[in-house]
Amino acid sequence: MCRTSSNVAGVSWLLADLGPLRESPSYRWLLLGQSLSLTGSSMTRVAVAVQVYALTGSSLAVGLVGLATALPLLVLGLLGGSVADAVDRRRLVLASGSALAVCSLTLAGQALAGLRLLWLLYLLVAVQSALNAVQAPASRTFAARLLACSPARS
Repeated sequence: MCRTSSNVAGVSWLLADLGPLRESPSYRWLLLGQSLSLTGSSMTRVAVAVQVYALTGSSLAVGLVGLATALPLLVLGLLGGSVADAVDRRRLVLASGSALAVCSLTLAGQALAGLRLLWLLYLLVAVQSALNAVQAPASRTFAARLLACSPARS
């Protein structure tokens, strides 16, 4: 059943609508997966910054991690949306998610192995950023497709 503004009574419009979580198991899984992915990505960002600072003791080197993240997003941001429109979004998200997992495993592996290669950290962060620039536009379309009555359709 679609929810409309006429279904809203009193101040309940201030509260989050949990209807999609109750009505769609697929949406629950999507939200859980995206939440776990966001948590892991955030932990990776912090871990890389801490590792770079531990290796160099330089705030400038830590700032360059941000540059290595931002440049691929700026260059590939518009291209990512075009790629997401041109190919099968599900396969694109699966392929880029798998490549992101490989990058994360490589980051963990180099840290556990004690490699002190700053260029490798910058490279892996840039590759992750480029993959995110391609994956994000495609993955943002899934919620609307999973819900029978999205706000965009009502």
